[in-house]
This record gives sequence, C-alpha cells and structure tokens, in this order.
Amino acid sequence: MLADPITKELGETLDSAVEVGVHAGAFTVSAYAFQGDRETTVSNFGLSAGVETEANGVTLAAQLGYLNDMAETNAIVDGAWVGASDPKVGAWIASAALGFGDFHLIAEYLTATDEFASAGNDKPSVYNLEAAYDFAALGQPATVALGFQGSHDAQNSVWELPEKRVLGTVSTEIAEGTRVGLEVKRDTDYAGDKETTVTGRLSVEF
Repeated sequence: MLADPITKELGETLDSAVEVGVHAGAFTVSAYAFQGDRETTVSNFGLSAGVETEANGVTLAAQLGYLNDMAETNAIVDGAWVGASDPKVGAWIASAALGFGDFHLIAEYLTATDEFASAGNDKPSVYNLEAAYDFAALGQPATVALGFQGSHDAQNSVWELPEKRVLGTVSTEIAEGTRVGLEVKRDTDYAGDKETTVTGRLSVEF
C-alpha cells in the first residue's frame, strides 16, 4: 500500500532506544528502553518476540510486542493532549505476514491496555488486513493490493482515526529502479461520514 497502515499511524514511535535481543533459529526475543517525551530519565520500555520460518515455498513471519506507555507514540505526542501527570497506558501489538508464491497476506492488531482519561475514557484498538498479488504487466513487475483497516472505541476527536478504511492499490515498475503507483482510499468516520482520497506516487531508487 502507498499509505501507512492505521496500526503504524497510532503505534509508531521514533525515539532513540537502546535494544538488546537474542536470536535462536527462527525465534527472536528483544527488549528496548528509551526516555520519550513524558519522562526525564530512560524509564520507558518495550518487549518483542517473533518467529520467521519458511517451508515448501510458504513464508511466515509473526510478532508480538508490548509498549509500556502508548502516550509516547508519535500520534499522541504530536497531538499534545496527554499531560505529564496522566497515568501510563500500555499497548499490545500483534502482526503476521504470510507469503506463498505471488500472494502476500498481512494482519496487524494494536490495542491499548486501559482507558485514556484525557480522551473521554476511550480504550482504542486498530486493525489492518492486506492482501497483495505480484504479476507482470507489459514485462515489468507489478502489484495489486487490497486493504481493510479500522478502529474501535476511538470516537474522541483527539484520535483523528476513521472507524473503517478500505484501500486499493496498483503499482508497477516503468524502468529499473523506477516505480509508479495509484491508490484509492475510502474512510468512514464514527458519524458515518465518508471521504475518498486518491494518491499517486513516483518513486526512484538510486
């Protein structure tokens, strides 16, 4: 897809962190710590466990993660509506990616562990489902993808999240290292209002 998934919109943090991990076979476990915007010391942390495997042409990557303070994600920090004295609310995120031949499936789910008092006691969760198919168009690699995304218990305006989102994307290479894409996105908010966005992208790799 061209647009970031709703799970990334709500769950991403770009703070610098110190991370340690252990890799054994197909399994990886890691932990990280960072300061964040609401703390004066390195007292925020996250945990992650994942597995990657391949058999008979089928690939699977799955991950489970935990963040101790969801208010340190970019979406909430940029909104500046959570105060320094507000209690920390953790978040869980689970994801899986499955590939077989030219088909690819992605599923992601993120949920807060508790309610946010500063957001009308919302306890938001979001999901992302994607399906993609790779093929050749006029001799060039191309991809068509369909996505279904949404949120639950995020009615407060501070979240700026749709209740439902449907996306369709098609992209193809037009030359080596040059790709064009077109995406149509249809959002439905909690009031039932709909908005359609069409995005085109030209990307060049050097």
